[in-house]
Amino acid sequence: MASIRREILIEARPEAVWDAVRDVGAVHERLAPGFVVDTRLEDGARIVTFASGLVARELIVDVDDAERDRGLHRRPDRGGPGHDEENARAMTPHPLVTQLRFTRREWIRGLKPVTAEEAARRFGPINPIAWMIAHLAWQEQRYFVEFAQDTVAVPEVKEFAFGKPLAVPPLDDAWRWWRGVTAAADRYLDTITGKELTRRWKRDTSGETPGTRLHRTTYHYWFHLGESQAVRQLLGHTKLPTFVGSFGTSQYCPEA
Repeated sequence: MASIRREILIEARPEAVWDAVRDVGAVHERLAPGFVVDTRLEDGARIVTFASGLVARELIVDVDDAERDRGLHRRPDRGGPGHDEENARAMTPHPLVTQLRFTRREWIRGLKPVTAEEAARRFGPINPIAWMIAHLAWQEQRYFVEFAQDTVAVPEVKEFAFGKPLAVPPLDDAWRWWRGVTAAADRYLDTITGKELTRRWKRDTSGETPGTRLHRTTYHYWFHLGESQAVRQLLGHTKLPTFVGSFGTSQYCPEA
């Protein structure tokens, strides 16, 4: 495999620089924050999400502590001439996926100040915030993990399915489950194309397409986001965030 070596001089201790460079799973936090917004490790590779919305799979070729050298190879899923550009387009998230991810960020933004004790509070018929988090994790898992990938990432969230008796999980558990489910869902959402959004999942007997399920999930988040802000007001919170916030890199992009 051919490789390119490029050398630059910077004002920093070599061991500090190498510590950041070799941390291949934290490029969005330590090496290129802002330019890269997320990094997810897989076996022998990493999935990098850029601020532009592009998602790339990079093979981790080598991390050599002795030489302080790290090798990466960005490879398309299908080989052959001309496939690098095609794969880059395919890995750009579908606009509906971008909308869902923006909604997830707003969901987190709206609930950051909520404490564990507050998340367990219930006011009349309104469900507690901790339940809402676990419930939305259940929905994402049901659609984008169970139906789309025929697997289960977090069995615990099944207790918060629609129609189940009310249960209130600890807030830390609810967020941990939610993060685990959304990471598993993203493995499917990173690859979905417009054509696949109209092809029904074999395991989904509702008659709805994946595209409709994406719409339903996004709208469900906004329903519970509004409900959760009402709960925050009942808890006495002030200076609640204004919705909808800045779209940032989630600006409208027509489907190719």
